[in-house]
Amino acid sequence: MLTPIESSQPLVPIDLLRTGEVGRISEIDGDTQLAVRLAEMGLQPGAEVRMVRAGRPCIIAINNHRVSLRANELASILVVVNPPDALTRS
Repeated sequence: MLTPIESSQPLVPIDLLRTGEVGRISEIDGDTQLAVRLAEMGLQPGAEVRMVRAGRPCIIAINNHRVSLRANELASILVVVNPPDALTRS
């Protein structure tokens, strides 16, 4: 597990984001190998992500890149959902 980011907001699995919704990764649960692989793709605590296409697999935007994630990867990524009026750069 990667170190979680402190937040007073509730954490939700990334697959609960709706298309166009933005969140900030708070923690990644799961085995070390999965956490390292996701971190290599930029998916680590503190990173901002935007749901491009919800579903399984889903497509998210992170750092001007698009990443497709399978169901087993989705459940291990927990995010804090940004309010709709928050400015984003992904």
